[in-house]
Amino acid sequence: MSELLTPELLGLILSILFASFSYLYYRNISKDTSYSFARLFLERGALRALTTLNIGFGLYMIARITSFLIVMGFLEEAAIYSIRAPIDLLAGILLIYSIMNLWRITRRR
Repeated sequence: MSELLTPELLGLILSILFASFSYLYYRNISKDTSYSFARLFLERGALRALTTLNIGFGLYMIARITSFLIVMGFLEEAAIYSIRAPIDLLAGILLIYSIMNLWRITRRR
């Protein structure tokens, strides 16, 4: 199973999911801006979704800093699989979760 689900394939799947939910969220906001923003500020889960989005971006930045440290020679190449890949996976899951929640909040019922 681990041969089928490589980090590259997992990253591709997460990227496609994030891009599709980002498009749906953008479409909701651009279609009816005032309704979407009203739902965003009135819904109880919106603050949790925005907080999760910020945590996901923070983890993504930590993973990029780890990549720079590897390129500069401060960390070994093995750190890609032991440090950066799990952080990227967690950041991707958090970003997808938050964008999915924002899309759910702003869609018209």
